[in-house]
Amino acid sequence: ELNVQWFNSYDRVLCTFDYDLAGLQMFASLKDRLQNKAVFVQPSDYSDWLSSFKKVPDSSVKLQKARELAAYLGFTELRKVFTDTRKFMEQELMLNMVMDE
Repeated sequence: ELNVQWFNSYDRVLCTFDYDLAGLQMFASLKDRLQNKAVFVQPSDYSDWLSSFKKVPDSSVKLQKARELAAYLGFTELRKVFTDTRKFMEQELMLNMVMDE
């Protein structure tokens, strides 16, 4: 609750969580409390990032739940990436690629 009060003092909260079930769950929890202030940072086009989806989910159930939550959140392209690659991506890979540019 203290974090939510602190986050509410900002106009926008950029969330750079892992692209997996836990990351989406954390974002959904913040979005429930912060509404449109919470923004899940993601590329507009995942095609350049597909090779970064390397983390095999612990179970097919987690993959399915991640797909469902991505759809619920309106992240259609991320849901498709989960379906096509059957893998997750850790956000550090994106940060590393951006830092290299």
